[in-house]
Amino acid sequence: MSFFKKLLSPIILPWFTLGAGALGLILNIFLFSAIDEKGLLPASHASETLLYLLTAFVFLILFLCVRKINPKTPYRELYSADILRAVGSAIGAVGIFLRAISVGTSGKLETLTLIAGIIGALALAYIAYLRFVGKRPSYLCFLAVLVFLVLNTVCASRLWSIEPQMHAYFYPLLANIFLMFNTYYLAEMAGGSGNSRVCVLLNQATLFLCCICMPSKSTLFYVTMSIWLLLDLCTIGKASSAEEA
Repeated sequence: MSFFKKLLSPIILPWFTLGAGALGLILNIFLFSAIDEKGLLPASHASETLLYLLTAFVFLILFLCVRKINPKTPYRELYSADILRAVGSAIGAVGIFLRAISVGTSGKLETLTLIAGIIGALALAYIAYLRFVGKRPSYLCFLAVLVFLVLNTVCASRLWSIEPQMHAYFYPLLANIFLMFNTYYLAEMAGGSGNSRVCVLLNQATLFLCCICMPSKSTLFYVTMSIWLLLDLCTIGKASSAEEA
């Protein structure tokens, strides 16, 4: 029993998430490699079933792992000055900028997304600097990133809506929704009203989903988002409660 308590603890993060994400990535690659000449995924493919089961399993394990995290850990202990967090945020800023550029200006929504992406990238680049010096960002910086993520999801939904099979867009849609929730919660944390337990849960769940989505037309976006999520994870050791110790 003691072994399982230690196994289902924050200490396995983010390594468990990365391993599960790699497995999910492999399953997704196998599934999409079986597309037929009509461009359709095979019905009831084993990889699809295993991927859904893996996702449910990962979410359950993450939920069990974060239970021992103190929800009221001070922000300065969660996000002390760290060069890796700064690098992760900077890479995330580059990913957002490149994604915004790729959307183009073919319509009003695309133009708004481009503008929001440039602003969001600058905001995340500023957050990278603050992560480096150990200062708390304003919640407005994360909200600027969130605005882009919302508009980007709406733009992508136009393409997903014409897909005849749900699995073709299910994980990208889920990943983008979790990216929005994660960024909103980072704003909550920066504003002083967040819960560090929920923050870690959203970070790791989003990381897992982004790993699955890497083999897509937006590979660079999901790779850079994964790096941002991985390196910007709060200091779990500081967030662990006295119960775990």
